[in-house]
Amino acid sequence: MNPGFRPGGITYVNTIVPSGVRNDSALIRRIYDDAVARVAAIPGVDGAALATNPPFGGGESSSSLSVEGETGPVVSGGGAGAAGGVRHQVEQRVVGPGFFRLMGIPIVSGRRFTPEDRGGAVLVAIVSEASARRDFPGGSPLGKRVRFHNVLRTIVGVAGDVRSTNLKTDAHAAIYTPVAQSL
Repeated sequence: MNPGFRPGGITYVNTIVPSGVRNDSALIRRIYDDAVARVAAIPGVDGAALATNPPFGGGESSSSLSVEGETGPVVSGGGAGAAGGVRHQVEQRVVGPGFFRLMGIPIVSGRRFTPEDRGGAVLVAIVSEASARRDFPGGSPLGKRVRFHNVLRTIVGVAGDVRSTNLKTDAHAAIYTPVAQSL
């Protein structure tokens, strides 16, 4: 069974940010950048990328998003969203540069995150195929906006589905945001 990512040769390294710096986003970003650089420098390592809630990492986290302008009945265990939108439950993942390439997760339409997707730029997101099918029936999500954590983000890509907890369960709808816009 295809889990939706390349499972071989992947190691997760857990980084814990000290509680005293949790409100200093610049310091947190430096800690993460340093951790990724140090792991990537280990002999035999082909690359490293930051990710919250990686597949089979045991830290599944879900939240809700609403599609800008969407109205209708409440679906997917959600409730009425901000500005009258419908809320949909999605797994949330914050990812760093190279994540999709290293994990072998295909971008099936649109694009990956780029260095231009940073703080101060238009806020962007990539959704999974499951989210695209469910939340944008009959159309492409590219260029559409979703409200996620009370922030509007423009969808720039659709990623292949990833089974995140086991191989028996279908892939859940997911949203990916770039780390440079999330800290």
